[in-house]
Amino acid sequence: MLTSGRGSLPVPIQAQADLFHKTSSVAFTGLSSPPPHNAFDSQNHPAEPIPQSSTLDPLELKSHHQNPPRAESTSELSWSHNSTFRHSFWCARRQKVWSAMKHTGLDPAKEKRFAECGSAAYVYQAVNDPTRVRVQCNRCKNRWCEACQGEKRRLIALNLRTKMPPLRTRFLTLTLRARREPLLQTIDRLYTGFAALRRQKRIKQSVKGGVAFLELQRGEGSGMWHVHLHCLFQGAYLDHKLLSLAWHKITGDSYIVDVREIARPEYAIGYVTKYASKAISARVYNDSDLLCEAVQVLGRRHTMFTFGTWRRLKLNEKPDDDTVWQCIGSLQMYATAAAAGDAPSIAILAALRKELPVDLPPALPDG
Repeated sequence: MLTSGRGSLPVPIQAQADLFHKTSSVAFTGLSSPPPHNAFDSQNHPAEPIPQSSTLDPLELKSHHQNPPRAESTSELSWSHNSTFRHSFWCARRQKVWSAMKHTGLDPAKEKRFAECGSAAYVYQAVNDPTRVRVQCNRCKNRWCEACQGEKRRLIALNLRTKMPPLRTRFLTLTLRARREPLLQTIDRLYTGFAALRRQKRIKQSVKGGVAFLELQRGEGSGMWHVHLHCLFQGAYLDHKLLSLAWHKITGDSYIVDVREIARPEYAIGYVTKYASKAISARVYNDSDLLCEAVQVLGRRHTMFTFGTWRRLKLNEKPDDDTVWQCIGSLQMYATAAAAGDAPSIAILAALRKELPVDLPPALPDG
């Protein structure tokens, strides 16, 4: 039941929420799997059918519900209200990625998780802080899912804020000269060259540890792949000329590099936010053949990795969270109420989109 000193749920929504709690009343440490289907959803607001399989990682969640049996593989991309809520910012690109996955013969299990990402969505509220709400739903964790990658990017940024050593930080970009060769060969050439660069004595003394992000572009005129490796690293001063010569010696034809010091730690977080989920350019999305090649190749190569001393930072590790969350209803319940003009539900949906605490409107005076 979602209430606060400044406002509360109107009586109809309150009654529905009370019914929801009677049918699935349980508190969770961390997030849990979705509660079972209940009378409120089926009688008042037809909810999105809950898939018979969940892609939620059982190691991340502590639930009192049994996992239901797995369902048959799906052949259609989900565009239910719940999925649209999660993926609205990249609907067109999602459809293109889905088509590329189908064309390249993606593993059926991964295909199903991608299709159902965002389904079975329920709203949870922090028991000790009613202004904190979040959505629990199926997540595919596919590297082509911009919603899941956005969450991964925010997790990395959060961990960097707390785990990054207090040393000088620099930003490095390495570029390979384009060749008429398959994308997989180009990426392997880039990664092999980067490993060789870090083994050089003078470079190794300057580059202690960091995180690297792959970026793919397609030349408008040449029609060839242009690959870049963006690295956030810590260490001593790295001479630009020395770096360029070393890179050219390793690659045989590439010398374009860029290295600059980052003045403030928060700027480093900004670079992570920018590049952590920016694997391919917009032009690749608009060419089905290029997108198919990228989907196939990047399924076998990492687009982000740590190196050196940063390997022990565990940037993908979720921080400890002792918050107890309680389910207060389905996402569709609040979406339906918000569409009808319910102010608290509108506030909740706005908070979920922005990941901010709920700012409930003031309660109306009695009478």
